[in-house]
Order: sequence, then structure tokens, then C-alpha cells
Amino acid sequence: MSYKHTILLVDDKVLILDICKQILEMKGYRVLMASTPSEAMQAVEKYDGEIHLLLTDVMMPAMNGVELSRRLSSLRNNMRTLFMSGYSANLLAEEGVDFDTKNLIQKPFTMDELIRRVNSTLKKP
Repeated sequence: MSYKHTILLVDDKVLILDICKQILEMKGYRVLMASTPSEAMQAVEKYDGEIHLLLTDVMMPAMNGVELSRRLSSLRNNMRTLFMSGYSANLLAEEGVDFDTKNLIQKPFTMDELIRRVNSTLKKP
């Protein structure tokens, strides 16, 4: 199978990982999964191909998704990031998590919304 893009999917909830992986693969994306930020770092170090998008939960134990994105961007400078969270942007700001909320998809989201946001994030210059 020929894939359009490779996405690194990171969430500490296995159910979300499984559902998002199925949706994204159904639409022709290659998906690398990690349930912790440290697993994500290892996946990036081991994967030889290009990773086009980091799709990550914002609030996770040990390291938040914003910090993960910063660290991974230093290894993969062309990789884009789409954050996902069940927390509102205001609550995230109160927690001290600072990022561009234009790159946030609010949980719960529909399959169509996920694909639309992934596609639009990948098309950004």
C-alpha cells in the first residue's frame, strides 16, 4: 500500500489510539503509535522515513504534548503538529500550557472532523 503521509499519534489512552489509528489508516495514512511521550521520542529516533504530522494529546503524564512537540521538532524540523484535548483552551492556559490553539482539535471529535483537521494541518505552508 502506498501511503500519503506518516503520522505519529500520541495519547495515553489506548482506546483513543486505536480508534484514531483505524480512522487515519482507513484514509490512507501510515500511523506510528505511542502511548507515552518517551515512546514517541523512541519512535522518532527509530523511524527512518519522514514523519509529516505529530497528532498528540496535550495533557499526559510526565510531559505535555506541547513540550513533546518542541522536543520532536528539533529532531524533525518539517514535522507539523496537531494537538488534541478534552480540556478547553482556557483551562489549558490556566494550567500553563502555552501553544497556538488554532492547532487544537477538541475531544470528542467526529471522524470527519479529525480527517478534515489532519488534512488542513498537512496543507499549511
